[in-house]
Amino acid sequence: MNTRLTLPFFFTLFISSNFFAQQETSDTTVLLLEENKPKIEEQIISEYISKQRDSLKSIFNKEVEILEKQITKLDTELKEQLTPKEEITKLRNRISKVEAIQKKKDELSKGILIENYNSAILNILRLEKDIKPLELLNASREFHTSLEKASNPLEYQEFKNWLTNFRNFLEKNKSKDVIIEMVSNLINPKGELNKTQASIFFSNSLIVLGIEKFIKNLGKKRIHLKNKSQKMLQLLIILNKFDHDKSRIFYAFEELNRELEALKKLQKQTLDEIIQTTDLKRHLMEENYLNQTNEKKVYTYWGRVQDHIFTIKGKLQKDEVTHQMNTVQSLKIRFGELMFKYLENLDQYDRISKKYRDFNLIDFSELDANYKNLRSTFRDNFPAQKYINDAIRMYSVD
Repeated sequence: MNTRLTLPFFFTLFISSNFFAQQETSDTTVLLLEENKPKIEEQIISEYISKQRDSLKSIFNKEVEILEKQITKLDTELKEQLTPKEEITKLRNRISKVEAIQKKKDELSKGILIENYNSAILNILRLEKDIKPLELLNASREFHTSLEKASNPLEYQEFKNWLTNFRNFLEKNKSKDVIIEMVSNLINPKGELNKTQASIFFSNSLIVLGIEKFIKNLGKKRIHLKNKSQKMLQLLIILNKFDHDKSRIFYAFEELNRELEALKKLQKQTLDEIIQTTDLKRHLMEENYLNQTNEKKVYTYWGRVQDHIFTIKGKLQKDEVTHQMNTVQSLKIRFGELMFKYLENLDQYDRISKKYRDFNLIDFSELDANYKNLRSTFRDNFPAQKYINDAIRMYSVD
Protein backbone atom coordinates (compact mmCIF):
# COMPACT_ATOMS: atom_id res chain seq x y z
CA MET A 1 0.00 0.00 0.00
CA ASN A 2 2.04 2.96 -1.30
CA THR A 3 0.22 6.16 -0.38
CA ARG A 4 3.20 8.42 0.09
CA LEU A 5 2.60 12.03 -0.87
CA THR A 6 5.10 14.01 -2.93
CA LEU A 7 7.06 15.95 -0.32
CA PRO A 8 7.76 19.27 -2.09
CA PHE A 9 4.21 19.38 -3.45
CA PHE A 10 2.75 18.87 0.02
CA PHE A 11 5.00 21.56 1.52
CA THR A 12 3.97 23.99 -1.23
CA LEU A 13 0.31 23.41 -0.45
CA PHE A 14 0.83 23.65 3.29
CA ILE A 15 2.90 26.83 3.18
CA SER A 16 0.58 28.60 0.75
CA SER A 17 -2.56 27.70 2.69
CA ASN A 18 -1.27 28.23 6.22
CA PHE A 19 1.42 30.89 6.19
CA PHE A 20 0.80 33.11 3.19
CA ALA A 21 -2.98 33.07 3.05
CA GLN A 22 -3.08 36.60 4.43
CA GLN A 23 -1.54 39.11 2.03
CA GLU A 24 -1.14 41.77 4.69
CA THR A 25 1.55 40.74 7.17
CA SER A 26 3.01 43.02 9.82
CA ASP A 27 6.77 43.52 10.21
CA THR A 28 6.52 41.96 13.68
CA THR A 29 4.95 38.80 12.23
CA VAL A 30 7.65 38.55 9.57
CA LEU A 31 10.34 38.95 12.22
CA LEU A 32 8.69 36.30 14.38
CA LEU A 33 8.56 33.88 11.46
CA GLU A 34 12.23 34.49 10.70
CA GLU A 35 13.31 34.01 14.32
CA ASN A 36 11.29 30.80 14.66
CA LYS A 37 12.00 29.49 11.19
CA PRO A 38 13.59 26.18 12.26
CA LYS A 39 10.61 25.36 14.48
CA ILE A 40 8.16 26.37 11.75
CA GLU A 41 9.96 24.10 9.28
CA GLU A 42 9.70 21.21 11.71
CA GLN A 43 6.05 22.02 12.34
CA ILE A 44 5.44 21.70 8.60
CA ILE A 45 7.37 18.42 8.41
CA SER A 46 5.50 17.10 11.44
CA GLU A 47 2.22 18.04 9.77
CA TYR A 48 3.36 16.19 6.65
CA ILE A 49 4.06 13.03 8.67
CA SER A 50 0.62 13.31 10.26
CA LYS A 51 -0.93 13.65 6.78
CA GLN A 52 0.90 10.52 5.70
CA ARG A 53 -0.50 8.55 8.63
CA ASP A 54 -4.01 9.88 8.03
CA SER A 55 -3.74 8.97 4.34
CA LEU A 56 -2.71 5.41 5.23
CA LYS A 57 -5.66 5.02 7.57
CA SER A 58 -8.11 6.55 5.11
CA ILE A 59 -7.11 4.24 2.27
CA PHE A 60 -7.10 1.26 4.64
CA ASN A 61 -10.63 2.04 5.84
CA LYS A 62 -11.94 2.38 2.29
CA GLU A 63 -10.32 -0.86 1.12
CA VAL A 64 -11.45 -2.81 4.19
CA GLU A 65 -14.97 -1.43 3.82
CA ILE A 66 -15.13 -2.82 0.28
CA LEU A 67 -13.81 -6.21 1.42
CA GLU A 68 -16.25 -6.37 4.34
CA LYS A 69 -19.17 -5.67 2.01
CA GLN A 70 -17.98 -8.47 -0.24
CA ILE A 71 -17.79 -10.82 2.77
CA THR A 72 -21.30 -9.82 3.84
CA LYS A 73 -22.55 -10.56 0.34
CA LEU A 74 -20.84 -13.96 0.35
CA ASP A 75 -22.35 -14.77 3.76
CA THR A 76 -25.79 -14.04 2.34
CA GLU A 77 -25.15 -16.17 -0.71
CA LEU A 78 -23.86 -19.06 1.43
CA LYS A 79 -27.27 -19.25 3.11
CA GLU A 80 -28.90 -20.03 -0.25
CA GLN A 81 -29.26 -23.42 -1.92
CA LEU A 82 -25.89 -24.06 -3.54
CA THR A 83 -24.22 -26.99 -5.15
CA PRO A 84 -21.24 -28.40 -3.23
CA LYS A 85 -18.88 -26.93 -5.83
CA GLU A 86 -20.48 -23.47 -5.58
CA GLU A 87 -20.37 -23.58 -1.80
CA ILE A 88 -16.67 -24.51 -1.76
CA THR A 89 -15.88 -21.75 -4.26
CA LYS A 90 -17.67 -19.11 -2.18
CA LEU A 91 -16.08 -20.35 1.08
CA ARG A 92 -12.66 -20.12 -0.50
CA ASN A 93 -13.51 -16.66 -1.78
CA ARG A 94 -14.66 -15.62 1.69
CA ILE A 95 -11.43 -16.92 3.26
CA SER A 96 -9.39 -14.98 0.70
CA LYS A 97 -11.31 -11.79 1.58
CA VAL A 98 -10.69 -12.31 5.31
CA GLU A 99 -7.01 -12.95 4.61
CA ALA A 100 -6.92 -9.80 2.46
CA ILE A 101 -8.29 -7.75 5.37
CA GLN A 102 -5.62 -9.16 7.67
CA LYS A 103 -2.98 -8.37 5.06
CA LYS A 104 -4.28 -4.81 4.83
CA LYS A 105 -4.08 -4.54 8.62
CA ASP A 106 -0.48 -5.76 8.55
CA GLU A 107 0.36 -3.28 5.80
CA LEU A 108 -1.27 -0.46 7.76
CA SER A 109 0.58 -1.45 10.91
CA LYS A 110 3.90 -1.43 9.04
CA GLY A 111 3.06 1.85 7.31
CA ILE A 112 2.11 3.55 10.57
CA LEU A 113 5.27 2.17 12.19
CA ILE A 114 7.42 3.71 9.44
CA GLU A 115 5.71 7.11 9.70
CA ASN A 116 5.96 6.98 13.51
CA TYR A 117 9.66 6.20 13.10
CA ASN A 118 9.97 9.23 10.83
CA SER A 119 8.36 11.26 13.60
CA ALA A 120 10.90 9.88 16.08
CA ILE A 121 13.79 10.89 13.79
CA LEU A 122 12.34 14.39 13.38
CA ASN A 123 11.92 14.81 17.14
CA ILE A 124 15.39 13.53 18.05
CA LEU A 125 16.83 16.06 15.59
CA ARG A 126 14.70 18.80 17.17
CA LEU A 127 16.13 17.87 20.56
CA GLU A 128 19.62 17.99 19.06
CA LYS A 129 18.96 21.66 18.32
CA ASP A 130 17.09 22.53 21.51
CA ILE A 131 19.27 20.77 24.03
CA LYS A 132 22.35 22.96 23.54
CA PRO A 133 21.14 26.45 22.58
CA LEU A 134 23.66 29.28 22.70
CA GLU A 135 21.02 31.89 23.63
CA LEU A 136 20.07 29.95 26.75
CA LEU A 137 23.70 29.55 27.77
CA ASN A 138 24.39 33.27 27.38
CA ALA A 139 21.22 34.37 29.18
CA SER A 140 21.90 31.94 32.02
CA ARG A 141 25.51 33.09 32.37
CA GLU A 142 24.46 36.75 32.49
CA PHE A 143 21.81 36.05 35.13
CA HIS A 144 24.10 34.11 37.47
CA THR A 145 26.93 36.62 37.01
CA SER A 146 24.59 39.43 38.08
CA LEU A 147 23.34 37.25 40.94
CA GLU A 148 26.92 36.89 42.21
CA LYS A 149 27.53 40.61 41.82
CA ALA A 150 24.37 41.54 43.72
CA SER A 151 25.45 39.46 46.73
CA ASN A 152 29.07 40.66 46.77
CA PRO A 153 29.68 43.83 48.89
CA LEU A 154 32.72 44.67 46.78
CA GLU A 155 30.39 45.41 43.86
CA TYR A 156 28.93 48.32 45.85
CA GLN A 157 30.94 51.53 45.48
CA GLU A 158 29.53 52.92 48.71
CA PHE A 159 30.86 49.91 50.59
CA LYS A 160 34.27 50.12 48.91
CA ASN A 161 34.58 53.79 49.87
CA TRP A 162 33.62 53.04 53.45
CA LEU A 163 36.05 50.11 53.55
CA THR A 164 38.99 52.52 53.21
CA ASN A 165 38.00 54.25 56.48
CA PHE A 166 37.50 50.89 58.17
CA ARG A 167 40.94 49.70 57.02
CA ASN A 168 42.59 52.84 58.40
CA PHE A 169 40.94 52.19 61.75
CA LEU A 170 42.16 48.57 61.75
CA GLU A 171 45.72 49.60 60.90
CA LYS A 172 45.87 52.17 63.68
CA ASN A 173 44.35 49.95 66.37
CA LYS A 174 45.40 46.40 65.54
CA SER A 175 48.29 46.51 67.99
CA LYS A 176 45.92 47.47 70.81
CA ASP A 177 43.19 44.82 70.37
CA VAL A 178 43.56 41.17 69.41
CA ILE A 179 40.13 41.07 67.71
CA ILE A 180 40.95 44.14 65.63
CA GLU A 181 44.25 42.52 64.70
CA MET A 182 42.46 39.36 63.57
CA VAL A 183 39.98 41.37 61.50
CA SER A 184 42.83 43.33 59.98
CA ASN A 185 44.47 40.10 58.85
CA LEU A 186 41.34 39.26 56.83
CA ILE A 187 41.74 42.39 54.73
CA ASN A 188 44.67 43.04 52.43
CA PRO A 189 46.60 46.34 52.57
CA LYS A 190 44.63 47.90 49.73
CA GLY A 191 41.35 47.42 51.51
CA GLU A 192 40.06 44.96 48.91
CA LEU A 193 38.85 41.40 49.37
CA ASN A 194 39.28 38.43 47.12
CA LYS A 195 36.44 35.89 46.68
CA THR A 196 37.50 33.79 49.63
CA GLN A 197 37.84 36.81 51.87
CA ALA A 198 34.47 38.13 50.75
CA SER A 199 32.88 34.86 51.86
CA ILE A 200 34.60 35.25 55.22
CA PHE A 201 33.16 38.74 55.39
CA PHE A 202 29.70 37.21 55.20
CA SER A 203 30.21 34.39 57.65
CA ASN A 204 32.90 35.45 60.12
CA SER A 205 31.50 36.99 63.31
CA LEU A 206 34.87 38.69 63.88
CA ILE A 207 34.01 41.12 61.08
CA VAL A 208 30.84 42.12 62.90
CA LEU A 209 32.77 42.61 66.14
CA GLY A 210 35.38 44.68 64.31
CA ILE A 211 32.76 46.95 62.74
CA GLU A 212 30.98 47.37 66.09
CA LYS A 213 34.28 48.45 67.66
CA PHE A 214 34.80 50.85 64.77
CA ILE A 215 31.34 52.37 65.29
CA LYS A 216 31.91 52.68 69.03
CA ASN A 217 35.28 54.32 68.44
CA LEU A 218 33.73 56.99 66.24
CA GLY A 219 31.70 58.38 69.13
CA LYS A 220 29.50 61.43 68.53
CA LYS A 221 31.95 63.59 66.61
CA ARG A 222 31.86 61.77 63.29
CA ILE A 223 28.14 61.12 63.11
CA HIS A 224 28.02 60.84 59.30
CA LEU A 225 30.67 58.10 59.19
CA LYS A 226 29.01 56.40 62.14
CA ASN A 227 25.67 56.28 60.33
CA LYS A 228 27.42 55.07 57.20
CA SER A 229 29.15 52.31 59.19
CA GLN A 230 25.86 51.17 60.69
CA LYS A 231 24.39 51.06 57.22
CA MET A 232 27.34 49.01 55.93
CA LEU A 233 26.99 46.62 58.85
CA GLN A 234 23.32 46.16 57.95
CA LEU A 235 24.30 45.67 54.28
CA LEU A 236 26.68 42.87 55.21
CA ILE A 237 24.07 41.15 57.35
CA ILE A 238 21.45 41.40 54.58
CA LEU A 239 23.89 40.27 51.90
CA ASN A 240 24.88 37.34 54.09
CA LYS A 241 21.27 36.16 54.23
CA PHE A 242 20.72 36.89 50.54
CA ASP A 243 23.87 34.96 49.63
CA HIS A 244 22.61 31.97 51.61
CA ASP A 245 19.25 32.02 49.80
CA LYS A 246 20.96 32.64 46.47
CA SER A 247 23.26 29.67 47.00
CA ARG A 248 20.29 27.35 47.34
CA ILE A 249 18.99 28.54 43.95
CA PHE A 250 22.43 28.17 42.42
CA TYR A 251 23.00 24.65 43.74
CA ALA A 252 19.55 23.60 42.50
CA PHE A 253 20.37 25.15 39.12
CA GLU A 254 23.63 23.19 38.98
CA GLU A 255 21.69 20.01 39.70
CA LEU A 256 19.37 20.81 36.79
CA ASN A 257 22.42 21.37 34.57
CA ARG A 258 23.69 17.92 35.50
CA GLU A 259 20.29 16.49 34.60
CA LEU A 260 20.46 18.32 31.27
CA GLU A 261 23.91 16.85 30.64
CA ALA A 262 22.52 13.37 31.27
CA LEU A 263 19.72 14.07 28.78
CA LYS A 264 22.23 15.33 26.22
CA LYS A 265 24.22 12.13 26.62
CA LEU A 266 21.15 9.93 26.17
CA GLN A 267 19.95 12.04 23.24
CA LYS A 268 23.31 11.65 21.48
CA GLN A 269 23.37 7.92 22.21
CA THR A 270 19.83 7.50 20.82
CA LEU A 271 20.60 9.53 17.69
CA ASP A 272 23.73 7.45 17.13
CA GLU A 273 21.64 4.27 17.41
CA ILE A 274 19.13 5.61 14.88
CA ILE A 275 21.95 6.56 12.52
CA GLN A 276 23.38 3.06 12.85
CA THR A 277 19.98 1.43 12.30
CA THR A 278 19.08 3.54 9.26
CA ASP A 279 22.56 4.11 7.83
CA LEU A 280 21.85 7.85 7.63
CA LYS A 281 25.06 9.86 7.38
CA ARG A 282 25.83 12.15 10.31
CA HIS A 283 27.77 14.69 8.25
CA LEU A 284 24.89 15.01 5.77
CA MET A 285 22.45 15.35 8.67
CA GLU A 286 24.47 18.22 10.13
CA GLU A 287 25.10 19.89 6.79
CA ASN A 288 21.57 19.67 5.39
CA TYR A 289 19.41 19.81 8.50
CA LEU A 290 20.98 20.58 11.88
CA ASN A 291 23.11 23.48 10.63
CA GLN A 292 21.12 24.34 7.53
CA THR A 293 19.34 27.71 7.31
CA ASN A 294 18.07 27.39 3.74
CA GLU A 295 14.42 26.34 4.00
CA LYS A 296 14.31 24.57 0.64
CA LYS A 297 17.43 22.52 1.44
CA VAL A 298 15.93 21.45 4.78
CA TYR A 299 12.77 20.18 3.06
CA THR A 300 14.77 18.53 0.30
CA TYR A 301 16.94 16.70 2.80
CA TRP A 302 13.96 15.55 4.83
CA GLY A 303 12.37 14.22 1.64
CA ARG A 304 15.49 12.15 1.07
CA VAL A 305 15.33 10.85 4.63
CA GLN A 306 11.71 9.80 4.14
CA ASP A 307 12.54 8.10 0.83
CA HIS A 308 15.48 6.33 2.43
CA ILE A 309 13.43 5.04 5.38
CA PHE A 310 10.71 3.88 2.97
CA THR A 311 13.34 2.04 0.88
CA ILE A 312 14.87 0.17 3.84
CA LYS A 313 11.61 -0.50 5.69
CA GLY A 314 11.84 -4.22 4.98
CA LYS A 315 15.19 -4.41 6.80
CA LEU A 316 14.02 -2.56 9.94
CA GLN A 317 13.42 -4.67 13.03
CA LYS A 318 10.15 -3.76 14.76
CA ASP A 319 11.48 -4.29 18.30
CA GLU A 320 14.57 -2.15 17.65
CA VAL A 321 12.58 0.63 15.99
CA THR A 322 9.92 0.60 18.72
CA HIS A 323 12.59 0.80 21.43
CA GLN A 324 14.15 3.85 19.75
CA MET A 325 10.74 5.47 19.32
CA ASN A 326 9.90 4.97 23.00
CA THR A 327 13.27 6.42 24.01
CA VAL A 328 12.75 9.54 21.87
CA GLN A 329 9.27 10.06 23.31
CA SER A 330 10.59 9.65 26.85
CA LEU A 331 13.45 12.08 26.13
CA LYS A 332 11.06 14.73 24.87
CA ILE A 333 8.80 14.39 27.91
CA ARG A 334 11.79 14.53 30.25
CA PHE A 335 13.09 17.62 28.43
CA GLY A 336 9.72 19.34 28.86
CA GLU A 337 9.65 18.42 32.55
CA LEU A 338 13.19 19.76 32.92
CA MET A 339 12.15 23.08 31.38
CA PHE A 340 9.40 23.30 34.02
CA LYS A 341 12.04 22.73 36.71
CA TYR A 342 14.25 25.47 35.27
CA LEU A 343 11.36 27.93 35.35
CA GLU A 344 10.53 26.93 38.91
CA ASN A 345 14.16 27.49 39.83
CA LEU A 346 14.03 30.97 38.30
CA ASP A 347 10.80 31.75 40.12
CA GLN A 348 12.58 30.95 43.39
CA TYR A 349 14.74 34.00 42.74
CA ASP A 350 11.66 36.17 42.33
CA ARG A 351 10.31 34.92 45.64
CA ILE A 352 13.47 35.39 47.69
CA SER A 353 14.26 38.80 46.19
CA LYS A 354 10.97 40.13 47.58
CA LYS A 355 12.30 39.44 51.09
CA TYR A 356 15.08 42.00 50.65
CA ARG A 357 13.70 44.75 48.46
CA ASP A 358 12.19 46.77 51.32
CA PHE A 359 15.63 47.23 52.90
CA ASN A 360 16.70 49.29 49.86
CA LEU A 361 20.25 48.04 50.24
CA ILE A 362 20.70 45.47 47.48
CA ASP A 363 20.99 46.68 43.90
CA PHE A 364 18.49 44.61 41.91
CA SER A 365 18.50 46.69 38.70
CA GLU A 366 20.91 44.59 36.61
CA LEU A 367 19.74 41.37 38.25
CA ASP A 368 16.07 42.04 37.48
CA ALA A 369 16.86 42.82 33.84
CA ASN A 370 18.84 39.60 33.39
CA TYR A 371 16.19 37.60 35.23
CA LYS A 372 13.48 38.86 32.89
CA ASN A 373 15.70 38.13 29.88
CA LEU A 374 16.44 34.58 31.02
CA ARG A 375 12.83 33.83 31.85
CA SER A 376 11.72 35.26 28.52
CA THR A 377 14.28 33.04 26.76
CA PHE A 378 12.83 29.98 28.45
CA ARG A 379 9.23 30.98 27.82
CA ASP A 380 9.68 31.90 24.16
CA ASN A 381 12.12 29.20 23.05
CA PHE A 382 11.47 26.28 25.39
CA PRO A 383 7.71 25.94 25.99
CA ALA A 384 7.72 23.16 28.57
CA GLN A 385 4.11 22.09 28.21
CA LYS A 386 4.36 22.01 24.41
CA TYR A 387 7.27 19.56 24.57
CA ILE A 388 5.18 17.24 26.72
CA ASN A 389 2.01 17.64 24.64
CA ASP A 390 3.91 17.07 21.37
CA ALA A 391 5.54 13.96 22.84
CA ILE A 392 2.17 12.52 23.82
CA ARG A 393 0.84 13.12 20.28
CA MET A 394 4.07 12.07 18.58
CA TYR A 395 2.84 8.69 17.37
CA SER A 396 -0.32 7.36 15.81
CA VAL A 397 -1.86 4.05 16.82
CA ASP A 398 -3.16 1.90 13.97
